[in-house]
Amino acid sequence: MRLRFVLGWRRFFFEEPYPFSLDDVESRDDTDTQVEFLTTLFGGCQTIIDLGCGLGRHACRLSARGLTVIGVDAAPKPNGLNFRYVKSDLSQIPCESESADALYSMYSSLDYDRDISKQLREWSRIAKPKAILVIDLANRGSRLKLARDSFEGGKGRMISLRFRERRYQCNLSRRWNVISVHSFSYPEPRLPWMLTALAEAGWHNQSVFGDFDFSAYTTKSPRLIVVACRR
Repeated sequence: MRLRFVLGWRRFFFEEPYPFSLDDVESRDDTDTQVEFLTTLFGGCQTIIDLGCGLGRHACRLSARGLTVIGVDAAPKPNGLNFRYVKSDLSQIPCESESADALYSMYSSLDYDRDISKQLREWSRIAKPKAILVIDLANRGSRLKLARDSFEGGKGRMISLRFRERRYQCNLSRRWNVISVHSFSYPEPRLPWMLTALAEAGWHNQSVFGDFDFSAYTTKSPRLIVVACRR
């Protein structure tokens, strides 16, 4: 698959508020604004499930507001959490059916190693009728021109980058270059397929936003945020 980049791709990938690296996500991603966005949607909800909670930056804040939060992640349990943590993949969650008032998956936390449709059906199983689901995804693909899709059935595309970074180091007598090579890849689901998969899994009344200020989604938006309701 060949990639072609549009103007400003490097700034969009590495300097925009949606950071790729988890090392600086807490300092560069506006978690407080995101929690306010979720709180607005979750008015009246009590039991909330964080799908792919990571270190719990959203779950800890929501729990501090008096909500019952269950964090689900495949990684070992981090220290210092104020919410219940469940170690599990996102397609087979050990929670009772129709037990959650709301669910959210932030920072592209969908488990791409497993069937996304299966995950959506599992989330539907543990959600109460009329429960709210929020899915936050990166929207970097608009800055790339891709030769073809790499997901079957038009689900989306696999974006892979490999780039070099030149760093200079100096000492008292000489100067030399240090070249480091970086690469990363991630899938980016297509919006039409995502909306169809949600409907087939029992979610409806879908809204799509481009950021956490409830702005309308466009192909140039920094985020792709899908909000759905359980039938």
